Amino acid sequence: MSHPNTQDILQSPRAQKEFERLSSALNERNQQLHATEQQLTQSEQHLKTKVRGYRQVLGIVVLALFVLIAILVMGGAA
Repeated sequence: MSHPNTQDILQSPRAQKEFERLSSALNERNQQLHATEQQLTQSEQHLKTKVRGYRQVLGIVVLALFVLIAILVMGGAA
């Protein structure tokens, strides 16, 4: 019994077709992964922008409350 040469098996048309099929599938998955990564990056950017805006609004509201309380305390003392 002779064993087939590994190099011959790898160069066979069947092995080449399987390699091409797997390469094609891998390329497609990589493209999908890249697109998903871009979407996540964009979503993260939008979320950071919204959080920054909410923090600014909250800061303004808290500052306005402090000013209102100070005015009421000063007005009540006078």
